[in-house]
Amino acid sequence: MSASTLKTLLRAHRWIGLILCVPLLLWAVTGVLHPIMSATQPQPTKRMPPPQVLDLTVVRPLPAVLQQSGYQHITQAQVVQLSQNQLAYRIVDNQTIGYYAADTGQPLPQGEQQHLSRLVAWYTDRPVSTIQHIQRVDQFNDDYPSVNRILPVWRVDLEHGLRAYLDPSQDRLVTLSNDPKYWMSRLFRLGHTWSWDEAQLPADRWLKTIVLLGGIGIAIVGLLLFIRLKNRKGQRLVSRPMQRWHRRMGVVAALFAICWMLSGL
Repeated sequence: MSASTLKTLLRAHRWIGLILCVPLLLWAVTGVLHPIMSATQPQPTKRMPPPQVLDLTVVRPLPAVLQQSGYQHITQAQVVQLSQNQLAYRIVDNQTIGYYAADTGQPLPQGEQQHLSRLVAWYTDRPVSTIQHIQRVDQFNDDYPSVNRILPVWRVDLEHGLRAYLDPSQDRLVTLSNDPKYWMSRLFRLGHTWSWDEAQLPADRWLKTIVLLGGIGIAIVGLLLFIRLKNRKGQRLVSRPMQRWHRRMGVVAALFAICWMLSGL
């Protein structure tokens, strides 16, 4: 390898490394948020669904309720406890959800809200009076990222910024969130996973691919430079300990980086 080629590779190695260090440092720094988010995650006071006392001897048969309400086909039906003294049928017809009093078969327009209120009070040990807003969530977002997997869910906003995401079809709490978790999750998504949109646009994938290929290339060039220069008397860096250690540690880092970026690619 000629001296001019070595000089060109050294220059390229430095400049490309300087450019790539920005996204890689961002990735490393925001990675610290992951254990912080785990440690500060809002925790429910109870983790198992609330117990239900279902006295089915006092309820109307399901076929009678379906006929009375005009259902021809349904996708799900279950008996749920809305309060200590009230049982209801929760009937799902495709995307339409209806609640009906289990003893009379009469529709309960606020049945889903009553069901969610009971669940959130159980899981958070907070009174129903602290509920401020309830809304259905049909797609993932910064406050409810795709790592939670389950859709649709209901978001219940309580006082002091606490938010509960519930799946009433199985009486389960999916996750809890608040403002600190929201902002840390957003920073983590932007700086660590480089996901600027839940839809994963082609531009996102291209940018990740370019950075990964650049990282692989610069690691390989660094290894080649180390091999070519280690025996050159003028390049032993005896009087430059920082550069000498940078070169030695770079060899270990390059081997790890190549494996990590190849698997990421």
